[in-house]
Amino acid sequence: MSRGRSGPVFWGLVAAVCLSAAVGAADPPKLPGARCSKGQSNASSEIACELAAELAELPRPALVVAGKLDSDTKTRDAAGIVRLLGRVVAGALGEGIRVSDGPAGLAQARSRAARTGALVYLRPALRRGQLEVTADVYPAVGGFWARVRDPEPSPMMHAFSSRGLDPELRTFLPPVPLVAQHVERAALTTGEPVALACADVDGDNASELLVVDRRRITSARVRKRRVVALATAQWADLGSVAPSPLRQPIAGVMAVSDRWVVGLTDRAESIQLDAALQVTGREPRAIPWAPAGCVDVQAWYLHGQVRPCFGDGTLTKPGVFDDHLDAVAGARIVTRRGRPRVTRVGRTSDRDTAMLVDDDGRKTTLGGVGAGLAVGDLDGDGQPEILSSAPTLDPTADVLHVRTWLEDGSVVDRYTLPVPDGIRALAICPAESAGIRPVVVATATELWVVR
Repeated sequence: MSRGRSGPVFWGLVAAVCLSAAVGAADPPKLPGARCSKGQSNASSEIACELAAELAELPRPALVVAGKLDSDTKTRDAAGIVRLLGRVVAGALGEGIRVSDGPAGLAQARSRAARTGALVYLRPALRRGQLEVTADVYPAVGGFWARVRDPEPSPMMHAFSSRGLDPELRTFLPPVPLVAQHVERAALTTGEPVALACADVDGDNASELLVVDRRRITSARVRKRRVVALATAQWADLGSVAPSPLRQPIAGVMAVSDRWVVGLTDRAESIQLDAALQVTGREPRAIPWAPAGCVDVQAWYLHGQVRPCFGDGTLTKPGVFDDHLDAVAGARIVTRRGRPRVTRVGRTSDRDTAMLVDDDGRKTTLGGVGAGLAVGDLDGDGQPEILSSAPTLDPTADVLHVRTWLEDGSVVDRYTLPVPDGIRALAICPAESAGIRPVVVATATELWVVR
């Protein structure tokens, strides 16, 4: 989102829309066959739910055994991850399932399962910030010589699931330092951005950037310090001009599962787009407010009440901001206990302050906030980071501020990054590794990817 020269606003990444809630690791996930959530609970529980759904016809009794963790990053307790997966998968599979504690190779696992029945063998891998789990089901084997004659049998059933690292899994890894260690800069060939988002909308496991300016919308990726356009749509082809566009536009974009939602006060309608930037829905003049919902445009400001839009019924706690707003952002954060919590930020239109609100009823005020905003969990600790530009009209004085809203209600400064070209938009990308999530900063002429 943007408010003229004071800087744009990013509407926060959104995790994929919840289809049905799964419970935390302390409780068994929902029964096999139920639709499993994504990004709404512990990653281990969601993985277990999907594996159990695929293995619903598993012969029983059976023993769950996990192999050693194959990891491309340093871990503090790899065996702990293996034990966790074994417990939650066994719990998801339900009656007649036992679990063998501790990692084992396939031969050892078959030996353990010889007197139990079928074997469910888990192969966990941690790659590029994703926990991938393959589950193979092997039939019961009668004895030692049978295992010798067929040391590597073919599985009778197979399942696979993966999730990004969440706060629970990150407790088994070294802490992530929240610092900007590298900045990659790429020249922009589009107009001056007014909104920006980053997500994997097309489902190819690589994030796309959606860059919104007053003339066009561009889907792109940054490759070798170049902005490579994937698709482009002209606003003139997408809808009509607003009856009274603002001289200093307000814009917003958010990713919701496999689509983008874009709003701009220049236009009469906000629009929903697929990965190819084809229009799939329209909504009367409104601005999207991540992670779900829209906020109405009234005169020269945004109304403080977020409401459902585009038929999305996931908005359960709308929240109310009393002040007139000119910038908003939000995100759904999964806590260390595996519970999703929505955090929203709204900047008042006549002051350099913003209100922070979450769906637990917590509120606090943050000063020194520009109109560039983003919200997300950068280091995966279950606590939201609030990103903002500086409240300045001088681009050379602009700074990216990164702050954390702690569980005790306090807000602490984490780091600042000077952006002398001026911040026009902010976005937080999905994790690419076990480190911090990339932050994208749009200036008038460049995209900065901060890692």
